[in-house]
Amino acid sequence: MVGLDLLKIKSGPKGPSVITYRASLDIAQPIGRYLARLLAEERAARGTRRGRRALSVWGQAVLVLRWFRDATPVARLAADARISIATAYRYLHDPGSAAVVR
Repeated sequence: MVGLDLLKIKSGPKGPSVITYRASLDIAQPIGRYLARLLAEERAARGTRRGRRALSVWGQAVLVLRWFRDATPVARLAADARISIATAYRYLHDPGSAAVVR
C-alpha cells in the first residue's frame, strides 16, 4: 500500500513525537485582565516580590479560569502551565483566585 510510512510513529531523542496546539478560552478578555489585576493586588498586599512565583498573574488567571469554565483536571492544568500539581492546587486556592467566585 502507498502511504503506510505516514502511519508510523517516529520517535525523537526524547520519546514519541506529540502534537502541540494552542487553544482558546471562551471568556471575554476583560474578565481575564480583571482577575489578573486582582491577583496582582493580592500579591502586592502580601509583599510578593516580582519573579518569585512560578506563573505570572496572567498565567494564574488563565489557569483559574480554565478550571472554573472547563473543569480541566488539575494535572492537565499543571502540565500545560509547566508547573507542579501541588503548585497548581496552591494557585487555585490562592486568596486572589477566590475573586472568581465572588
